[in-house]
Amino acid sequence: MLIGRETEFSRLRSAILARESLLLWGPPASGKSALMREVLASLPDEIRRSCLVCYSASPPHAVWAELLRALAHARDPLVSDRIRTETRSPLGLDAWLGQQTSLRMRGLLHRATRAGEYLVFFDPSHSLSDGIYRTLQLWCWSRKTPVYLSARGSDAQGAGKCSRLFWHDGLRLPLGPLSRAAAETLLALCMERFELGEVAGDEFREFALVKSGLLPGVVVRICALAALPQYRSHGRLKLHTLAADWLLERGLISSGCGEGGRG
Repeated sequence: MLIGRETEFSRLRSAILARESLLLWGPPASGKSALMREVLASLPDEIRRSCLVCYSASPPHAVWAELLRALAHARDPLVSDRIRTETRSPLGLDAWLGQQTSLRMRGLLHRATRAGEYLVFFDPSHSLSDGIYRTLQLWCWSRKTPVYLSARGSDAQGAGKCSRLFWHDGLRLPLGPLSRAAAETLLALCMERFELGEVAGDEFREFALVKSGLLPGVVVRICALAALPQYRSHGRLKLHTLAADWLLERGLISSGCGEGGRG
């Protein structure tokens, strides 16, 4: 559910259609991955087939392998020819990738992206290594292969060296908390999805909005937690128990305090 991100959706989609690199940045649970997925799904087929998506962050060998796998699925002629001529295994792609060195895979990636009109999307769990940064630098600065990267910040602390590639606001797309109205809409949809309407009332709604900080991923997580059977009693939600467990999950209280409070 992508609620309250219409402006960001339009901005990212326009950047993709114009083949302009962009950094998506914001705190965890701000919806960077969801936004990327929704925009990719909205693209015309011919563009979507040229999008290479990578979720790995390290080691470089895993990143190159994931991108080459995406190229193979896109039926890139160079990669497809190499796989066909170098292995005859029924699991040709897996066997072939297992035989490649990082240096060779990186060379194939450079050749394939120079020859084709690809777009590369990175959605890693943490900052990328220096070796991967140098490849992204080559792609961004050549303006041949645009790069779309998600990160927790737009500076070196949040994006590592990759922050240097997106040095002005025109290359950055921030995602912060939703507006209160958008968060309320998302919460209502989540409560319907997790069948909370008959067990949770206004107190839960306010709890979810306040504790989520209006971040969409946290709203969804709170509702998913509230749907668990241990938080139901006589057809009602045990909000105090849920609140204590939520604080434990977020590391805001110790397990000893949490257990005592629930007694």
